[in-house]
Amino acid sequence: MAVQRPSPHNFLEMMPSEKIKIYIGKEDKLYLVPHALICYYSASLNTHFTKDVCIRKASTWHNAKWGKNNAKHLYDCQPEQFDMLLECMMQGSISKRGANSREAIEKCMGLVDYSDKIDMGGLVCEVVIEPLRQEIKSPPLRPPAANFNVPRRDVYPRGFTVDDIKVVFKVTKPGNALRALVAQDVLSRQGSKGNVFEDAENNVPGFAAEVLKQFRKSASFWVWTDPINGLQRIYDWYA
Repeated sequence: MAVQRPSPHNFLEMMPSEKIKIYIGKEDKLYLVPHALICYYSASLNTHFTKDVCIRKASTWHNAKWGKNNAKHLYDCQPEQFDMLLECMMQGSISKRGANSREAIEKCMGLVDYSDKIDMGGLVCEVVIEPLRQEIKSPPLRPPAANFNVPRRDVYPRGFTVDDIKVVFKVTKPGNALRALVAQDVLSRQGSKGNVFEDAENNVPGFAAEVLKQFRKSASFWVWTDPINGLQRIYDWYA
């Protein structure tokens, strides 16, 4: 289900709301974020900031004092990731990051993985779709020169890795557009008969079914259409 974004009018009303303190990472970088905005998108943070907590226990001389949290530490979030989350909430998009397609995909996948911890996976998965679609269309990193001694495992192909696949299928539910994009990328790279991702098909719940679903959408009796570049393919002679 698509995340319902606030209307322009509601968004303007959210911005001047009370600012809450969000401390990010081990260095405790401070962000002052509109309460209404972040609580709109994150159910877990909404619970944290709206529930009553005891700030002074009852004693012989006074009653217990209750209040609400106005700060939160997100120790396992990186400042760059929180910057990207703010872009998602405020702009509905993220700026390009990374020196190449592999780095850009890694940053998006890191954001997808973290966003699930604070119940913002739905929003983030919607926002990263188009940036990721553009990155998987980028040419792969150029292999090193013949006389340059770099292990083959260090030369990354374009597109998603097995770890990326695991993150996406952990965070999302069946029918999510990000699942479809991952399966389309795999189909584009390995063809209809490839087995490069066979281990993921066997061990990542839902992945094999999504690959089959995307293949059925792109195939006909004689040819099938590559879901990434739109080319009609007859023989899987390239990966």
